[in-house]
Parts: sequence; structure tokens; C-alpha cells
Amino acid sequence: MKEIVALPKPFGECLIKFNKKDQRIIWELYCELLPLIGVNEIKEEEDLLIDVIDSWDNFSRFAIQKIKDLGPRNFGPSIQKKGEIQIFLSSIILELINQHIQPFLKKWKDKFHHYWNISVTQNPEINSIKRQLAFPEYNPLFKDILELQRIIKEYSEIFYIICQITSKEKYIYAAVIIAIAATVIFLILFYTVILPSPLGGSDISDIAS
Repeated sequence: MKEIVALPKPFGECLIKFNKKDQRIIWELYCELLPLIGVNEIKEEEDLLIDVIDSWDNFSRFAIQKIKDLGPRNFGPSIQKKGEIQIFLSSIILELINQHIQPFLKKWKDKFHHYWNISVTQNPEINSIKRQLAFPEYNPLFKDILELQRIIKEYSEIFYIICQITSKEKYIYAAVIIAIAATVIFLILFYTVILPSPLGGSDISDIAS
């Protein structure tokens, strides 16, 4: 099916082609994102940042697999044609990964893991929260984590909207079927009831007399 969808920024109103299988894949991505974004912002003295980083890395790998499941027909750059912008589902997923998650992981994943492993070896008695707070670049890391969490929430809303779209085509088909059925019923009544019984059932001899 092909639907014009009003998505949140940065996409806006656009044309998306998909089928039920595609929607199912997007739903799986949405469900995977839910534990990552949480209900509230990540809290520096409650949440382990190393777990947050690893969960985003795992989601990135999962999303790449789902892009493969969507197949080549759902892949390509945005197209503007006749005033409409067509966006491919894979492009939405790739934008989240390539422009947001991967740059974050490239910047922080190895650096933070390296610090964490050395700290655990040298100071095993320190609890995990104090360990992460002692990271020399903790403030910029935490700031980037909150920003990425905000962006992931925006994309989760986009995925949810796509999952909830119901094709207008089935309503059109239903209307056509109803119209055909109504026409058939009318013709049956016309030829079996109305036409054989002119003037409420009076025959020609009655009219003549």
C-alpha cells in the first residue's frame, strides 16, 4: 500500500510505501526501542551508562538486520515527485543509526569501555555509580546520552505512527463491494417485485375497468 503520512520532524508529511509485513518489522523495532528510551530521562546516579551504551549498540545491530528483512524495495534516497516527498522505510531506520546512534558509539563506546575495564581492574572495590561518575569526560558523555535518548524517543514516535496506519484502500474496496451489493439487491427487487406489480399490485384488467 501507499500512504501519505504526517510524521514528526524532521520528516513532516511524506509518502511511504509499505505492506503488512513491513509494518510488522517496524513494530519489532518500536518494541526494541521502548526499553531504551524509558519513561523518564536517564539519571546519572541511578542508571549504569555502560549498560545504556551497550543497549544502543545492540539495537543498532538489530536494526541493520531488520533493514535486510525489509529488502531492496524499501531502500533508497528520498524522492520528490509532483510535490510529494517519498521516504523509504529503510532510510528512516538508517538515518537513526548512521546520523545519531553510530556517531555516538564511535565517540564514546570504546573510550568508556576502556576506562571502565581499567577501573574495575585497579579499583574493584568502587561501586558502579561512583566508577562512572569518576570518568574524566563524564559531563560531556552524559550530555550526549540525554540528547541521543531524546532523538531516539522522536524516532520511536515515528515508528509507532507507521505501525498504526490503516490503509484507505480496504475502505475503498469495502465501499465498492457495498455499492455492488446494493445495486444487485435493487435489481432483484425491481424485476421480481416492483416490475411485475404495477400500481401496487393491480393488473391491467383492473385498470381498464
